[in-house]
Amino acid sequence: MHPFILEQVASNPVHLHPRLLPMIVPPRPWVTRTSGGYLHHKSEVLRTISREHLAYLAAADERQHLNGVFESLDVLGKTAWRINERVYEIVKTVWNSGEAIADLPPIPAVREKRKPKPENWDNMEGKEKRAWVQQAQKEELDRRNDFSQRCDTNYKIEIARSFIGQTIYFPHNLDFRGRAYPMPAHLNHMGNDLCRGLLLFDSKKPLGERGFKWLKVQAANLMGNNKISFDERAQFVEDHIDDVLDSADNPLTGKRWWLTAEDPWQMLATCFELADAYRSSDPSKFMSCLPVHQDGTCNGLQHYAALGGDSLGAAQVNLIPSKKPDSGVAERVSALVDKRAAEGSEACKRMQGKITRKLVKQTVMTNTYGVTFVGARAQVTARMKENKELYAFTDEEIKESSLEITHLIFDSLGELFSGARALQNWLNSTASLIAKSVPASAIPEIQLIDAEFLNSIGCLPSPFTVARAEMKNTKSQERVVSDSVPEVLDLDDQLINAALEDHTDAAAEVRLFDFFDDELGSDAGKIEEMKSAAEEAQAAIDAVNSADISKASEDSKKKVEKMASVIWTTPLGLPIVQPYRVMKTKVVQTMLQTVTVSDNMSPTPVNAMKQSTAFPPNFIHSLDATHMMLSAIACNQHHIEFAAVHDSYWTHAADVDSMAAVLRETFVTLHSKEIMQNLRQELQDRNSSHKCCVTVELTDPNHLQLWADHLKKTGRRSPKAKGNLRKGKVSTWVDLVIPPLPAKGDFDVRIVRDSPYFFH
Repeated sequence: MHPFILEQVASNPVHLHPRLLPMIVPPRPWVTRTSGGYLHHKSEVLRTISREHLAYLAAADERQHLNGVFESLDVLGKTAWRINERVYEIVKTVWNSGEAIADLPPIPAVREKRKPKPENWDNMEGKEKRAWVQQAQKEELDRRNDFSQRCDTNYKIEIARSFIGQTIYFPHNLDFRGRAYPMPAHLNHMGNDLCRGLLLFDSKKPLGERGFKWLKVQAANLMGNNKISFDERAQFVEDHIDDVLDSADNPLTGKRWWLTAEDPWQMLATCFELADAYRSSDPSKFMSCLPVHQDGTCNGLQHYAALGGDSLGAAQVNLIPSKKPDSGVAERVSALVDKRAAEGSEACKRMQGKITRKLVKQTVMTNTYGVTFVGARAQVTARMKENKELYAFTDEEIKESSLEITHLIFDSLGELFSGARALQNWLNSTASLIAKSVPASAIPEIQLIDAEFLNSIGCLPSPFTVARAEMKNTKSQERVVSDSVPEVLDLDDQLINAALEDHTDAAAEVRLFDFFDDELGSDAGKIEEMKSAAEEAQAAIDAVNSADISKASEDSKKKVEKMASVIWTTPLGLPIVQPYRVMKTKVVQTMLQTVTVSDNMSPTPVNAMKQSTAFPPNFIHSLDATHMMLSAIACNQHHIEFAAVHDSYWTHAADVDSMAAVLRETFVTLHSKEIMQNLRQELQDRNSSHKCCVTVELTDPNHLQLWADHLKKTGRRSPKAKGNLRKGKVSTWVDLVIPPLPAKGDFDVRIVRDSPYFFH
């Protein structure tokens, strides 16, 4: 880009588009799925393009099942905000200086021309040339990223400037899982650290006896000290009160202590508030408007522990009262590292004393949301590269260490959260069965007749056998991807996600599901899963006489598409429909470019793999969204200001104790219901007419003769044909049965009421 244009973009105000900005009046209450939010811009309560989901939502709306959902969105939308002007002034100063401070991107260097090759290029070896090219590409990518981030940040700053001195509101709507999001996209409390640091509650409340302590706890949390007791956190801030005051008085010319925080702009806002309260004549009467956060401890695992009654897992995620927050996974991984190092592992010897909470945190948090082994290893690798002082390793050493540590994290999670793993397997296998099933009405009659006949001669496996086999298959695939991780991670970092998806899909396509084991040996017929969608509807066998093919024979071979999405209803009545389908695309070539067009309106088969792998995280997301909605409604009833970033709940410092009691009570209320039993029953009822395709292998001579007679009777084998059929496989159908739930543990969710660090 020309230097003059770059300078203008970096320094001049941007023109704001008036669409989807914060509102200056309270949003319209939601009364229907299409009536609420903005005053004049048409708003939809659900963000989806799935016609199937919209149809279920319309039905729920017509039956008035969404009143609780609408009420919670109204509570979130009516929370009033204003711009933190002191933080804004510091942001503006840093922005205009072009200095890279607190994640504000610097003014990108102007690239006049392509980076020249080294003078000794012709004498360089191939490996050296590749390294130089990769470094040049990285520098160019970093420059472009800085420019892109600067444009985005400029937009956020200009929006904040435009609303200084005004009360603003964020109307909310939902994603397909039921999670609430502000509709203004660029500046809101769910944004990055800069956005959050720029926002305050519009209303003020006196701190009271406990509010000043909660301000201190907020500061300690932002400094990364959230694994010690509340009293220790408050003492930490007391010990650094001079740093707090210096940060508030001299943000850019002082010691800049606030910049050492994990979230510096929020820390600066907290320092301003703490300094004002500290210097007031009576801190308990200080009028505070800073949002104070209470965050769940690995909230997905909290829900899993409560659902499965897992006492051991509950203790690891602070569902059980304790004197300070638990940090079990990091400690467990560290112990395993010491053990493996003693056994001679060079990678573990290298990592001794270097296992930190930050290293394992992201993988632990995303494990319940479906992160794969490759994705988890990429997370560990990224954390190691971020801290080059602690992990002063070569690239090869980082690869070896990240592989070993990721294995140990997964092993630790399996040991500490066995209940969560069992429920994940159940959700995976159940979704897989549903996605591979077909309504009986869509199956040709002759195929149903074949299934009845095979059942009558004792060759059809029972539905429970198929369900158990799917459960066993799901469990066996838990770490199938990890076997070839080193090869995948040798790819460029930008290709990791794509490589993972391709690798996983390929593994799924070639994997043959073996249902022959001791547990299933009592079945008369030997069954195996179909290899592809085309084979699933195939009903031909080797010995069919092609001289006399009737319509029945054609119907017996007819392909039946898999169209069943996984659908469930949240405890608040919101229907959830997983949108994963095989999109039909068409490539259009023009003189200038090639365009790929997808048709979202035509019905297409489901993507069975994604339906299965996405169900556990999506189900847990729908539960944590329900907990948030219940908490929002209850806080509103108690006149507590409430905002939420998924599993992080915000309120005034004076109301933290009251909000804490509310969110614990709503969690207990939610999990006192039979959530999993209700889910299983709903899935069974929704899919009661569905059937699953299986392949039966006929080997017994008597069965082969009976099958040959059946083919003659139904016109698919010539009456003149002689001799028995050869050994063959027959594709057929069995009823879909949802597997039984894993056994529930003895954890009593009511104890959460007394756990101080459930949210902290």
